Amino acid sequence: FNASKSALEILNEISPGIRDAQLKTVSLHVGFGKTYFALSEYEKSEQAFKEALSMNEKFLEEAPEHPHHLENRVLALEEYAAMLLKTGREEEASAYKSEAEEIKQKLETEEEEEGEEGEED
Repeated sequence: FNASKSALEILNEISPGIRDAQLKTVSLHVGFGKTYFALSEYEKSEQAFKEALSMNEKFLEEAPEHPHHLENRVLALEEYAAMLLKTGREEEASAYKSEAEEIKQKLETEEEEEGEEGEED
């Protein structure tokens, strides 16, 4: 995926330090994964999803609680799990779906807590 890596470099040059470029790059790879899957290019599809998850993991190391990075991770995990499920890899899919559900619950809990704090003010 050399072309996509150079896309990341270009995005970082255009907007250095701006996380939007990071978010867009992960989403772009998820889109690649879905497109390759639709074209029955399963190996390329899996590679794109793994790249999306890898990049997202790196971004979460920099900002572990960033809600947009967490939401992007959920998207990548769910789409990758769907691909795995459709290719008969139920056990692997289940693990990715479980991780996505854990993150979704965490995000929902944080939203509820923020809502309660806002009511107290």
